[in-house]
Amino acid sequence: AERLVKFVSRNSYIMTAMYGAGFCTASKMAFFAILHNLRTVAAVTFLGDIIFRFGQLLVMSVSALLCWAYLSNEAEFGFGGENELTSFGPPIILVLYLSAVFSREILSIFDIAADTILLAYCQDKKRLDLRGTGGGVKASERMQKFIAE
Repeated sequence: AERLVKFVSRNSYIMTAMYGAGFCTASKMAFFAILHNLRTVAAVTFLGDIIFRFGQLLVMSVSALLCWAYLSNEAEFGFGGENELTSFGPPIILVLYLSAVFSREILSIFDIAADTILLAYCQDKKRLDLRGTGGGVKASERMQKFIAE
C-alpha cells in the first residue's frame, strides 16, 4: 500500500509541475492518466525498474573492480608498503556501499524523468482522443513504436 501511495504521489507532483494544478487535482489527473494507460504504464515501469537495478549493479561492480585494481597495483598498499593492507575487503565493501547509495540517488533522477515523459505521452494521447482525428500524437515515431510494443 505504501508503494502505491509513493507512486501516485510522485506522479501527482509530476502533474503539478506540468499543469500547475493543486496537489489533489493533480493526484486525480495522475490517477486517471495511469488508469487509462495501465498496460503501458505497467510495462514502462517494469522495464524502468529492471534498468534501474542493472544500472545500479553495473555502477557497483565497476566501482568495486576499480577499487580492487587500484589497491592491488599501488605499492604503498601491498606487502611491506607504507600503508599495508591486510585485506582488501573493508575498502572494497565501503566502495560498494557508497557506490550503491550514489548510484541509487543519481539513477532515481532518470527514473523520475522517464515517468515524466510517460505521463506527458499519456496526456498527449488523451488530448488527441478528445480532439478527434485532428493532429496526432506529438511523440516521435520511434517513441510511438516503442510504446506500441
